[in-house]
Amino acid sequence: MSLLNTKALWTWASRALLAVSALAVLLAVSFYLRPRELAAIPGEEWVQVAPLDSLLLGDARLVQHDTRPFYVLRVDESRLVAVSAVCTHLRCTLRWERSARAFACPCHGDRWNLSGAVIRGPATRPLETYTVSVRAGEVWVHL
Repeated sequence: MSLLNTKALWTWASRALLAVSALAVLLAVSFYLRPRELAAIPGEEWVQVAPLDSLLLGDARLVQHDTRPFYVLRVDESRLVAVSAVCTHLRCTLRWERSARAFACPCHGDRWNLSGAVIRGPATRPLETYTVSVRAGEVWVHL
């Protein structure tokens, strides 16, 4: 290979490397500057639960979504709440006690109110709560 061909090859290779590097920087900057609401956040999603009219007043529906069970409760005609169905003490699956209007853990008797606050321990942390939305008569929960 002649000296001229070797020089041309190195020039071409260095320009290609420079172009690829510039593209990588441009891509990184564009991801950084992209508005937050358009960026997908891993682990967050909207889950369709059920038609609104299928949720009776005072009843809670257990929804098993992947490894994240949660309850959706229709408190009254206009208010819905969604809370994690996992005990913050020992990770047992909670049950809804309609008469007490509380979520209860079958493992140690922990209790949480409708907003997820601890009523009785040994649990000390509140339940995770989720945003609920009604769209076209369907209930959606943002996990």
